[in-house]
Amino acid sequence: GQKLSSQCTSLKALSSGTRCAVYRQGWLAMDNYDEQRPVLRQNLTATKSWWIQDESGVPVPHSGAGVNMLFYDFSSLAARKFYQESVIRPLTEDANVDAVFFDDMPGVCCNSEHSIPSHYTREQALAMCDGTLANLLYLLHPYSSHRQL
Repeated sequence: GQKLSSQCTSLKALSSGTRCAVYRQGWLAMDNYDEQRPVLRQNLTATKSWWIQDESGVPVPHSGAGVNMLFYDFSSLAARKFYQESVIRPLTEDANVDAVFFDDMPGVCCNSEHSIPSHYTREQALAMCDGTLANLLYLLHPYSSHRQL
């Protein structure tokens, strides 16, 4: 949010023509980002459908570099709406941010680094992929009437 914007402003002040690109994870909610931390720390009962779950219905955690993370299940309209409005929109509307790299944005559609648990059906995987594609569409056309599939 504001911290990122001010960092980009400071970076650009060092030299004319400097551009500022930022990173966001496109499939994992990470608690080191201000906009995602609250949703990861709240009672998961309210957002259980937002996360890929193991066979017993527990959200599948991923930890790397000491950061708590959960895999989004973008077949959930609520998860997509949160991601689009709280992660994508603030970055794409910030005049100080010139580019955003959304790592793993294809997610369940074609990601080779992570995979969904084997108990998910093909239909569930396709619904997650459709949700991910809706995020891509939103990223490309944030004000389109077709922004949520």
